Amino acid sequence: MKKRFSVIALLLAVIMIAMCCVACGDDAKNDSQLPTSSTAADVLPTAAPTEAPTEAPAPGSIVGSWRGDFDLTKMMFAVMDSYEDSGLSEEQFNLIKKLYKDLSITMTLEFKDDSTCVSATDKASADAVIEQLKANIKNNLGEVLSMYGVTESELADYGYTTDTFVESFLSELDTDSFEVTATSQYRLDGNKLYMYEEGNFDDSQYVIVDVTASTLSITDIVSPDIDDAGSYNIFSKAILPMVFKRV
Repeated sequence: MKKRFSVIALLLAVIMIAMCCVACGDDAKNDSQLPTSSTAADVLPTAAPTEAPTEAPAPGSIVGSWRGDFDLTKMMFAVMDSYEDSGLSEEQFNLIKKLYKDLSITMTLEFKDDSTCVSATDKASADAVIEQLKANIKNNLGEVLSMYGVTESELADYGYTTDTFVESFLSELDTDSFEVTATSQYRLDGNKLYMYEEGNFDDSQYVIVDVTASTLSITDIVSPDIDDAGSYNIFSKAILPMVFKRV
């Protein structure tokens, strides 16, 4: 099962790359400033204390924090469906679908004025993925055990309770892979967002983004490594657009 669980880690890594690329904003064009307390005092009634109004970000400004919720199950099977001939039996494939049912992940993006982008998975949602996996395993325990030639009534003979078996089963998964933080350099050229490590800019790989005052959408991924028939292209078409909301 370790090989199958690693698919999620791979998808998270791909999602992180896509998000970083998409989230990068054009800092140079972000000239809007929040009003200071003194400015607010000049324009607001003095009869009652009032907090300074928060100026809405200008459309197209990507600097700031963003948050998005994504269907991890859909993302995973966008890839898995293209690998049905990878050696898995129909029975195994159908079981995997049951085990990875109802998984979702929350991602955050922070675009800074210094042209850096910090992207991360939300810890609470990463923990929820693990808990959902546990529930899915318990709900399909008989089928899982059948892969090992064991029945539920025989678990105790091997020194397991249901809970300890599930924990052992999940121990093959590196749960740290669900909590990912990445920092990249970014550059926004029109609607093309480039993400790269410092000193390694590559203009052949970028994402197409649509930025408004309240949403940030990744609408396409461009790379010389993607072709119409490639699994990565199948994956990207299945998950796009990826929409984040400003927070």
